[in-house]
Amino acid sequence: MKIRLDFVTNSSSSSFVIATKNKLNQDILMDIFKIENISPLYFIAKELANYIVNYAREIEIEELLEDYEWTIEDQKDKIIKQYNYYYEGSASNEGDGIEAMFCDMDLMYEDDNIIIIKNGGY
Repeated sequence: MKIRLDFVTNSSSSSFVIATKNKLNQDILMDIFKIENISPLYFIAKELANYIVNYAREIEIEELLEDYEWTIEDQKDKIIKQYNYYYEGSASNEGDGIEAMFCDMDLMYEDDNIIIIKNGGY
């Protein structure tokens, strides 16, 4: 049995799934964010895109359906027919900076080239 002597935090984690027509990269995500490079938010958006790309693991469609069918049930047919690459990833609010922010945010996006399903942390 472990006894914790320091203070305990309520940590949170969340997962995300992405389906794309083309391989996931930072440019695809920056196009979605639509933030001009003169905006003060540009570097935050770029850091977020970089985090998503670096922490998204490519998976096969079978794994997506098995592990995330409850998440994608409304879009299941479209995801199978329209997209070619599938990714999963997670974030924790125990991480630094952008990971903690990403963990706690909802990010739902869909167009003809990509779908992102990310619920806030719990």
